Amino acid sequence: MQVDTSRLNKRIGIKTTVICPATEKHVKKYLRQETFLINETEDDYRSITLPHITQQSFSVQWVYNILEKKAEADRIVFEDPDPHVGFVLLPDFKWDQKQLEDLYLIAIVHRRDLKSLRDLTPDNLPLLRNILEKGV
Repeated sequence: MQVDTSRLNKRIGIKTTVICPATEKHVKKYLRQETFLINETEDDYRSITLPHITQQSFSVQWVYNILEKKAEADRIVFEDPDPHVGFVLLPDFKWDQKQLEDLYLIAIVHRRDLKSLRDLTPDNLPLLRNILEKGV
């Protein structure tokens, strides 16, 4: 059960989320976490971060399932199917589907060679412009 306290919160200026029953994952998500700021150079990304990502073999199958409409197809707000500049636009998974002021959308590009924002180059400007133009 998730309790919506938005009306009360607007009057007193706080935002709360009550989740019951809460799992260990929920508790960890909302605990205060230490924050680090790292100035990562392009060389750092290529020599340290990218090999780590590759070695860990983080599963991105959930992304491919969305792009192939095997999952979340009913949540897709917009799609441009172009293989080079195309993307799907869908609400963030954390959105409670009630509070419009909490809604923000995620663009997932069809290009599978882009693993991170750090993979973007000036050659990707048409893709970014397309997301901006059609996403709005």
